[in-house]
Amino acid sequence: MIVGIDPSLSCTSVVAGIRPTLDYYASFKSKSLGDTPGVLQRMWRYDDLVARIATYLKGLPPITAIFIEAYSFGAKNT
Repeated sequence: MIVGIDPSLSCTSVVAGIRPTLDYYASFKSKSLGDTPGVLQRMWRYDDLVARIATYLKGLPPITAIFIEAYSFGAKNT
């Protein structure tokens, strides 16, 4: 099984399957933590996202490869 991850702080998507089908799909949302300083807030949010995604992936059949889309930092037209 292969896994594809589209990372984003607002909503990370995960798809998985054995070619040509995608048998599993999940999205993981993350909300702003209010007054927490910028970098610290992002690190906490990413830590939470990674933990939730890892738990989800452990429930899937054996994984042979994981592909992660490059993070665009909100870039448009790049």
